[in-house]
Amino acid sequence: MKKYVLIGSLLAVLALLGGCQQVFTYSVFEELGWQRDVSTLPPEQKIAYGESALASGDTTAMEEAYNALGDLLAATTAADDPELYTLAAELAIGASGLMDTLTGALAALEEETVDIEALFEALDTDLLSDAVDLVEALDAAEADISPDLYVNAAAALLIVTVDEAGGFENIDWENPSTDLEQAVDWALEGGVDLEALMGGL
Repeated sequence: MKKYVLIGSLLAVLALLGGCQQVFTYSVFEELGWQRDVSTLPPEQKIAYGESALASGDTTAMEEAYNALGDLLAATTAADDPELYTLAAELAIGASGLMDTLTGALAALEEETVDIEALFEALDTDLLSDAVDLVEALDAAEADISPDLYVNAAAALLIVTVDEAGGFENIDWENPSTDLEQAVDWALEGGVDLEALMGGL
């Protein structure tokens, strides 16, 4: 039962959050004049590009923007620049394909035809792992973290943990690891009522 509380709750909430986000797929970057290699932009423009990429919902642009922030992240800390770390975490999550996958997972759960592992195959777990690291740094620095980012990070950590274990069948759901407990804690920090969401299971 713990397995379904963990999986079902996090997937359902994340899919619902994803459904509330506005996603624009037109070429916003051409309109804004982004015509060159993002990595060559000065810091302020890299950040502006990242913010535009995040608002666009374009996964390719979000990954480019996230990669371009690497040198800026290396030069500071979550305590000194929490806004940069937050932007990078949100870009990594967006670029990973998490929201589209969770939307599909919710539909499959409702139809009782869910194949969680098949749905997760399309995800970029390296980006999700990076996002988890960034949120952990923000958490350690006691930075302000939005409810949405907490819940997104919870789902990312759950997926990364399962991926590193080699599949759901290798997880001890009755004696969850520290990472799984952290995923639940982040979901709760994000305002998720796990018991109410799962009907008190």
